[in-house]
Amino acid sequence: MYNQTICLTFDTPCDSNPCQNKRVCRNKVNGYRCICPEGYDGVNCEWNFEYFTDSSAIISSPGYPNYYTNNLRYKYSIRVQPGHNITLTVSRVDTEECCDHVRVYDGSTMSSSLLLKRSGSISSSIRVQSTSNYMLVVFTSDHSNTGRGFKATYFS
Repeated sequence: MYNQTICLTFDTPCDSNPCQNKRVCRNKVNGYRCICPEGYDGVNCEWNFEYFTDSSAIISSPGYPNYYTNNLRYKYSIRVQPGHNITLTVSRVDTEECCDHVRVYDGSTMSSSLLLKRSGSISSSIRVQSTSNYMLVVFTSDHSNTGRGFKATYFS
């Protein structure tokens, strides 16, 4: 008679490395949580995140006016003084028309009302205005073809 040892291994959610950008993963009951440091956002820290709180500033895609890279996910959160609105002027868009986009939301999240969605090559200025002191600008690119991206300015 001999003893048979049964070895059980359990995979945990963090074993699959779900957190992007080399971020910390913590296992939880029924799931995981990515610990995103400042500058990153999302369930898996998949979004680069920048905050703007000045009364005016220039916002542009990474590397502008040089070409941006593939697979980008950027959020630019604008928050000005309460009681003020934000006027954003997009002065240039140069992206892959089908798949790389600049989106502007009237609020602080992507579930806010969409004010603007642009892609392709646009050299004429486009102006939008928020209804509150928050605005979110989102820039995404896919895995192929890139352009110069976008440039915008805002003021309150």
